[in-house]
Amino acid sequence: SITKLWSPMLFLHFFVFILSIFSVAADSGFIRYSEVKGKPYSITYDERSFLINGDRTLLLSGTVHYPRIVPEMWKSVLQEAVKDGLNLVQTYVFWNLHEPQRGQEYNFEGRANLTRFIEVAASVGLFVNLRIGPFVAAEWSYGGLPAWINQVPGIELRSNNSVWEMEMGRFVRDITTIVKPFLARNGGPVILAQIENEYRWEDSAYIKWCGELVQSLSLDIPWMMCNGHSASNTINTFNGNDGAKYAEEHHGSFPGQPLAWTEDEGWFQSWSKVPMTTRDNRPPEEMAYVILKWFARGACHHNYYMWYGGCNFGREGGNAITQMYANGVNFHSDFQPNLPKQAHLQKMYHLLAVLGDTLLSSPSQVDNSVQLPYYNNETKKFENGTKQFAYIYQFNSNKVTFLENDAVKDITVLYNGHTFYLPKQSVSLLDKSDTVLFNSGILEGHQNYTRTYQATKVLDQAKWQSWYDPMNFTEVVKARYPLEQLSLTLDTTDYLYYITELDWEEKAEQVEITIGTQNGMGFLVFVDGLYQCEIDDHVHFWNPTLNVSGNITLSPGKHSLIFLSVAMGMITRVTPTVFNFRGITSGVFLDRYNITEGTWFHQVGLFGEKKQIYTPQGHATVQWEDAVPTGKPLTWYSAYFPKPALKDGLSLVLKLSSMSRGHVFLNGFDLGRYWSIQIDGVFVQQWYFVPTSLLNDDNLLVLLDEYGSGNPKEIDLYYTQVVPA
Repeated sequence: SITKLWSPMLFLHFFVFILSIFSVAADSGFIRYSEVKGKPYSITYDERSFLINGDRTLLLSGTVHYPRIVPEMWKSVLQEAVKDGLNLVQTYVFWNLHEPQRGQEYNFEGRANLTRFIEVAASVGLFVNLRIGPFVAAEWSYGGLPAWINQVPGIELRSNNSVWEMEMGRFVRDITTIVKPFLARNGGPVILAQIENEYRWEDSAYIKWCGELVQSLSLDIPWMMCNGHSASNTINTFNGNDGAKYAEEHHGSFPGQPLAWTEDEGWFQSWSKVPMTTRDNRPPEEMAYVILKWFARGACHHNYYMWYGGCNFGREGGNAITQMYANGVNFHSDFQPNLPKQAHLQKMYHLLAVLGDTLLSSPSQVDNSVQLPYYNNETKKFENGTKQFAYIYQFNSNKVTFLENDAVKDITVLYNGHTFYLPKQSVSLLDKSDTVLFNSGILEGHQNYTRTYQATKVLDQAKWQSWYDPMNFTEVVKARYPLEQLSLTLDTTDYLYYITELDWEEKAEQVEITIGTQNGMGFLVFVDGLYQCEIDDHVHFWNPTLNVSGNITLSPGKHSLIFLSVAMGMITRVTPTVFNFRGITSGVFLDRYNITEGTWFHQVGLFGEKKQIYTPQGHATVQWEDAVPTGKPLTWYSAYFPKPALKDGLSLVLKLSSMSRGHVFLNGFDLGRYWSIQIDGVFVQQWYFVPTSLLNDDNLLVLLDEYGSGNPKEIDLYYTQVVPA
């Protein structure tokens, strides 16, 4: 008879397994940092696994980026990671966060406090994988590279270029010096590191140099290079959504190296895509399926990218990336669990931890799969299958079997004289008695969840005020053509004014204006000081020759043209020898007329930014007026509100769908860019997470609304929670 997957006995069996995980010994195949904490230990590897003090261990990992979370949340976030079955946390190191200006003292304050994050990870029992890069991609502005790198004479990015290698080497050495006290040999949690990131270009000299650099650092931990070329002394690792093919080729391509998956992609949201589809909110059944296929093929390491994405605060998100980051992974950006996915994957990770000793004590079975007979409903008999396999791991009296169905339909298979039901594209985990412990395609317990939102009403009585950012051009830079934005701003602001004059002789009043730029740019266009239109590209991509166009009204005669350039993050995919630019990067045309050459003036930033009117101190430096929706671009809005009551299990979010586009600040902290853009009638993002640690008894909320068409009186702070439907 077909095996029943979730019998009462199985529930008991599973419960005992989960309980046992909390008393796993150091040689069990799943080691936590808490078991070796405070004493020097070794981290090595062979083709089967990583070894801690010579004992094999699974590394069940998830990515958390320290600057995408406020420090007050680090501990609670990482404690939840442990509850989800992780023993390793993975993070990038962000060069432009730590060294925004060349030669100045490194920034390790607040969200940039890297060593404090490592200490918190250690305190909850997690090992750490430090991906230093320093190019990291990560949907982070310029892939983590500082904007000043563009201005270094003679530099060619990510290549065998002595100037690049000097700058990269300096940063990597400085970071590794700082984290040395936290290395395994010093009893700390850092057991892995990564150099470069997803390097696919044919530059063997540079790849070799990366290997020589990490060798010279003598950290006594393994180094990785992911999703591309790798130096001979680094571990080549996989990034993607399904690593089965990579796993099957890995031992032949990289002999002596363990099978590690650095990025099981949770994907992200951009302003040009409908959010939370199967692309950026992958189904739990599919994720569990590919993970179990991975371990069936002899893997010892797996990492969710992301496990928790957090938020793109300030100006840190990449071009056209939303403020919420990786909202569809195990935990949403407001740190509500993504159910039922989070519960399903938690159970799987815990089971893998318990089974780790048997798995790692056996050789990889990647080349020893057994084809399984399946029941053909048409012939009414079992036949040899081509998409159903068993991978059997046995050590002493223990055994773990993976039954895999790669067909796109449900199947019944025959194994060891028993029949097993396998949903389409699923894997079942069996113990030594052939009891099914888990099937990737079957969600246990409650499956339907929804969101609740309850207004706090703390802004109901708020007195909203407004202030218009003036266009007073007193600190201009003159040139014969439009200058590239970063050369003037050094990425210290999103905004750069371009000002020029022209004598228009055409009779046509409706004129098409075309601006040469790159992806993730917007422009507010003014004629004679009056707002005409906004044109933008909000696609997360890289196109060095992109044109954006819009229409303005232009009568014959002399006019001033003003373009406010709005950089919505920098490109995140940095290729060798090609720089990312912002603002006007090529020609400017009015219909067929090229107006690029002439007299151009440039002014950096907005006055409200310079006065920091979003802070309690700077707020008092301008004359605010009672706010009404103005429709005037570049309007700042502000209001004070009391602290709402905090409730366990609930998150706080701002609803900003009544506003247009801009930045939102709470007590001087830039929560990030908002935009009430809709795709097919769906808001890409209208809820913005508010970490409770940012709240005071009395709070200042400030918004810079770029279009000025928003209505702040409809803003409120809400409680939200994921609950059973």
